[in-house]
Amino acid sequence: MTPTPRVRIYRFKLAGRRHVRAPASWRTASAQARPPPTPADAYLGPMKLPAPPLRLDWRFALGQVILIALGVLLGLAGTAWWSERQDREREHLALGNALDVARLNERRLRQAIVEDSTSHFVNRLIIRDLPCIPDDSIVTLMSLGSWYSDGRPLISPFTALLQTGDLAHVRSAPLRAMLASYLGEMEARVHAVNELNGDWIQLGGTNAAATFRIPRLAPAALGAAERNDPALWKLVALRASLGSNMVANERIMLRFTTDLRKALEAELHVASVPLPVPRILRDSY
Repeated sequence: MTPTPRVRIYRFKLAGRRHVRAPASWRTASAQARPPPTPADAYLGPMKLPAPPLRLDWRFALGQVILIALGVLLGLAGTAWWSERQDREREHLALGNALDVARLNERRLRQAIVEDSTSHFVNRLIIRDLPCIPDDSIVTLMSLGSWYSDGRPLISPFTALLQTGDLAHVRSAPLRAMLASYLGEMEARVHAVNELNGDWIQLGGTNAAATFRIPRLAPAALGAAERNDPALWKLVALRASLGSNMVANERIMLRFTTDLRKALEAELHVASVPLPVPRILRDSY
């Protein structure tokens, strides 16, 4: 009868459980065949894995470069588009204002040409037909010939267009040149008209109408007195000369203004607006 092996019981206070160590005869064959532990199998701490070799993924790098370049290009394109849109808005606003001023100048010049041409015609009529004019009509003709209009165009908007730099936003090179030349021509013509106005005021042309309307004498007696006045011929001749120069300057300014107005309408694709027919302002006499 084989004796029953004794079992050594080790009591450990680990988690409150009893641990039993079985004898060597109870172990399996695989466990008995296992070689004893060697110093090499002892615990040496955390396992240190070797660092992987450095590999450059050129496809990933190329994709990153392309993505960054695409983002930069899209940003630049958006900035350029927004800047171009703002420039076009400034251009449209500047050209629209220039067109309004050109139409106003054309209307004023047409009116001034009609009125100054009438005064010039009256002065020439007095010079040519003074011996045949009745005495009571001389006063009326002298009043008509002494009046003149202010045909100076507005140039301050075009000066502001050049000084503020908005002229650079105009894409059409011929239109930019036309605007600059128009401003220079108008400044020169306005200076000439100012000199003519000074000469006209010096002659007393602005006060002549009021002077002849003073009821000091009957129209026939006043006309007879003016007919025999030796200074009458000189005064009327000077008025006729100044009126001719005034009308000539106004016609030149009207031609430049009309050309500019047509160019602006073509650039903005705007239909022409019919201008009112000039008329003689009888209330001014």
